[in-house]
Amino acid sequence: YEALCSGDMRNSKRTQTVFILMLIALVAFMTAKPLADPLSPRDPGAPWPNWKLVDFQPKSPKHNQSYGLNEFRGRVTMVALLATWCPYCQRQVAKMEELKKDLEANRVQINFVAVNIQSGDDDQHEFISRCSFPLFQDTGKVNAFQLHRGRKDDYFIYNERGELTDYFPYLGNRKSDLTSQEGYENIKQALLNAPFM
Repeated sequence: YEALCSGDMRNSKRTQTVFILMLIALVAFMTAKPLADPLSPRDPGAPWPNWKLVDFQPKSPKHNQSYGLNEFRGRVTMVALLATWCPYCQRQVAKMEELKKDLEANRVQINFVAVNIQSGDDDQHEFISRCSFPLFQDTGKVNAFQLHRGRKDDYFIYNERGELTDYFPYLGNRKSDLTSQEGYENIKQALLNAPFM
């Protein structure tokens, strides 16, 4: 009888140990899953990429300094991926400046930022005269375009905490050409819809 009871207790302890190990493995798997499946930089709620580039806008308070988007935390921020050599982008930058002033006239403060494609390094003057907001020069080492997983003419809108609230890919389902009334209104509304503190 004692041998039988002793065997049952051992089996019970083994079963309990196996159960505990399975529970630990399940908790570890569930905890690790978000790390294995991070948000894409284009998904709502994704944090803005952590890059630092040189601001080549002489009108900027941080002209010729290297810094990143964390400097803009606390306010809704629009990031445009553009190219200084592109006539379409030159018009977009001018309209971004117009939109900035339009919003400021209604007491809405939003950060506007443009990242110039690597190949636009020699044409920076094409943007400088068209706007007053920070202009960043992308580099092969940093590759902010890749960090955003974006292409030329894409727009990213982040809330005051640095989380993506809207993404406008070039030639996407919604118009984003700021020179068109519909594109201008789409971007403006997306900025106004981004949560504020």
